[in-house]
Amino acid sequence: MLGPDFRRLWGAYAVSAAGSAVGMGALPLIAVLALDSSALQVSVLAALSAMASGVIALPLGVHIEHQYKRPVMITADLARCAVLASIPVAMAHDDIAADGCPHAG
Repeated sequence: MLGPDFRRLWGAYAVSAAGSAVGMGALPLIAVLALDSSALQVSVLAALSAMASGVIALPLGVHIEHQYKRPVMITADLARCAVLASIPVAMAHDDIAADGCPHAG
């Protein structure tokens, strides 16, 4: 039998993976349907997303490798949740333009 800590870990990972999958599909869909973005803009969004992951992950990987993984995983998931939640909040307050850039004033 698996212990309760292991079940919680896998449950949290499943929720995180499901959220990531929805985000990967929903963000381009929102860009096309709600913001009337072009195919080029959606492609640039996808490319910048992949590039940002590499730019962040490569330098931090060395430091994270020598730390406890649980707090790092929790912090990363909470930060990702906050960033993704800021998009609909910004759209609701008209603080984001159709090209995805914040309004200047």
